Amino acid sequence: MKVISNQQLSNGIGLSILELDHPLILTSFEDRFQVMIEVGGNRLLPKDKKKFLNFKINDHLYILKSKQHSEDIHVTPELFYEKKICDKTWDDCIKIIIDYIGMYNDGENLKREIAKEFTMISYKTYQE
Repeated sequence: MKVISNQQLSNGIGLSILELDHPLILTSFEDRFQVMIEVGGNRLLPKDKKKFLNFKINDHLYILKSKQHSEDIHVTPELFYEKKICDKTWDDCIKIIIDYIGMYNDGENLKREIAKEFTMISYKTYQE
């Protein structure tokens, strides 16, 4: 995974979009992005994605269903779980970021709103 877009707000909150950049995923999926928030040096992913950060690597192949090609794609466990994390389209991510920027511009407590949806991560695979 790599950070492909980053917007820094004046209050120090960073809004980024991660992309799962594996060649197989790039050619088979449009929903390969995820929003990541950075607050005070802590990187945050949506809370419902935390369960995909811990897994055991084995020699089994997992199956992902491609909507673009209507076929099954066999992938490693690591790629399978990274795809489970990056499950949004580019447009979905842009909408989320625009909503957060709107909240910020309206003077809402953005840190409180972010805490409702995001959790701190210690996942180091993505690149900046």
